[in-house]
Amino acid sequence: MTNVSHQWERVESPEALFDDKSSPQWSDVLPVPALSVQEKGLIKRIAELSKLPNGWDSYGSPPISTLATTVAFSVVVGLGPDFLSYVNVVPVSGGGIQFEWDVLNRGLEVEISPTGAVEYLKSERNLSVEEGPIEDGSFSELRSLIMWTVSAPPAEEAA
Repeated sequence: MTNVSHQWERVESPEALFDDKSSPQWSDVLPVPALSVQEKGLIKRIAELSKLPNGWDSYGSPPISTLATTVAFSVVVGLGPDFLSYVNVVPVSGGGIQFEWDVLNRGLEVEISPTGAVEYLKSERNLSVEEGPIEDGSFSELRSLIMWTVSAPPAEEAA
């Protein structure tokens, strides 16, 4: 099984991945032109979040950890554009990053802790349905969770 937290460790500048002025070339990890507009947008968002200062929230939270940022980049590239619709990426107090999918009456939160651990919470009609860890590099498990979320029946059918 691939360890998510090590797939991006050689990338020195994530900004280079979405620099539209650069010529097509290989980065240390993947071909830059292979990224979709959606993937580039999420990578840019994660890079912006990684620059939050110490105390960025009203609770004195530390900046987003480098490991959380690295794992978040890996999640974006590992999932691919087909699984990145309806997603929002937000910072988490304590130095983590969270991906959120909300579709009709279903939700999925995937939190990357400052240590790089990944956990999920599924909800339906705002009630917790299931939660647990996601093993390193288990993109198939994550894709399955996303498919459950985005295939939500309309609210009147689900009631």
